[in-house]
Amino acid sequence: MKNSFKVEHRLGYRIFGRTLAIALISGIFISTVQVILDARRVSMDLDSQADQTISMVRDAATQAVFSIDSELAQQVVDGLFAMEAVHLAAIVHPDGEALGTRNRPLHQISFRQMTDPIFDSDRSYRIPLVRDDTTNAVYGYLEVHYDTVPAARTWLNRATVTFASGVATALILGLVLYFVFHLLLTRPLLRIVDSVKAVDPEHPDDRLVTIPSGHDRDELGLWVNATNNLLVAIADTQKRHRDAEDRVSRLSRYDQLTGLPSRDTFMELLALDIQEAEAHKGVLSLMVCGIDDFKSVNEQCGFRSGDLILQIVADRLTGQLGNSHFTIARLGSDQFVIVEKDLRDGFQAADTAERILACIGGPMMVENQHVAITATIGVALFPSDADKADRLLQSAEQTMTLAKQSGADHFQFYVASIDQEIRDRRQLEKDLVQALTNKEFHLVYQPQISLESRRVIGAEALIRWTHPTRGLIPPDDFIPVAETNGIIVEIGQWVL
Repeated sequence: MKNSFKVEHRLGYRIFGRTLAIALISGIFISTVQVILDARRVSMDLDSQADQTISMVRDAATQAVFSIDSELAQQVVDGLFAMEAVHLAAIVHPDGEALGTRNRPLHQISFRQMTDPIFDSDRSYRIPLVRDDTTNAVYGYLEVHYDTVPAARTWLNRATVTFASGVATALILGLVLYFVFHLLLTRPLLRIVDSVKAVDPEHPDDRLVTIPSGHDRDELGLWVNATNNLLVAIADTQKRHRDAEDRVSRLSRYDQLTGLPSRDTFMELLALDIQEAEAHKGVLSLMVCGIDDFKSVNEQCGFRSGDLILQIVADRLTGQLGNSHFTIARLGSDQFVIVEKDLRDGFQAADTAERILACIGGPMMVENQHVAITATIGVALFPSDADKADRLLQSAEQTMTLAKQSGADHFQFYVASIDQEIRDRRQLEKDLVQALTNKEFHLVYQPQISLESRRVIGAEALIRWTHPTRGLIPPDDFIPVAETNGIIVEIGQWVL
């Protein structure tokens, strides 16, 4: 807070200091000019005063020197000393002989060192004494020396007052200017700064900057309006950016066709559901639901109809199970996944599976044609079947895959031996691919006998597979696998 206070008032301090400094410099400059002008005026007054004094005594001094009257000359000289500034006066003949003279020492004042360079220590005036006739003969000279201290003292006192009053006036004017500047600019700026600090960076348009009172139409008002426009523009840009991020996030986290969470998003939600179930020692079920023979539906109705069917299934699942106890997502293709939380037991999971099969199996109208579909569900329970998210999903997917081998439109629970069954099935698929090449198939013929004639009328060709390590494998085991991976076509051609 201390640093913040200094930062806020730094401009005010700088304005205050510079205003006073400029005012002080201006006051000193103006006062100095006034003092210099006053010194020139005092100097001129000294000369003018001397001219007036000499003019007053010139006739008497001329009469004294013309009459060679030393007494009159001395009276004239003594009369001049009535003036404090005169420190030497003399009436002399042309040859330099004094007819009347007098002097007194210069005033020894401490400020002489300052005033003597300005006014000189003394000023001397010498005029010729002539009569008013046509001869223009010079009868003598009048000399007057003025001590500049009296005039300098008066000037110095007046200069001190002028200088002090000028500086004081300038400082007062500077303070007034600063106060006016503070009222018109600094204080409104501080209010604007406080208002800007109150702006929420996340939502800058919620609380805009307040225009200081009285500044609606001046530069500060224009600045605040421009700032508010900028804040609104920033908020609009942030909103569009957030909307774009939300769209990108939704595209990456949700299935574009059905709007359900994608596989990656579902795995995050499943991990959270498992953590919650562990914390409360609860049970949850994970069901992987695959539409039966969806490939044929696409071939018969078209891919657009297939997409509509998937959307209808997603809507039905959401409508049937759309509450906080269920998490629904699309794994891909024709597979959906449902997590049911807070289970009582496996019977509740079975009831939910039946509800799912019923809502999917209901008739639907797709592009003006009735379509009927079924689904198969594989169910795995937490924590009895698996305690990790990926393992639980894998168990349910494997269960659904095996369930489809035994029929359609039903559900099946995960059992402990399913891993070995999956491994055997995968190995069987690999061996089945090599069986034709290795000539491991052979045919047997079952005769067909007419009961009326008791004669053989035909024979049924049956394929048999003799595995090199497992021996004779029944057709019921390898024919469904061959139909699933497509190798049944090559086997059929070999049989023909």
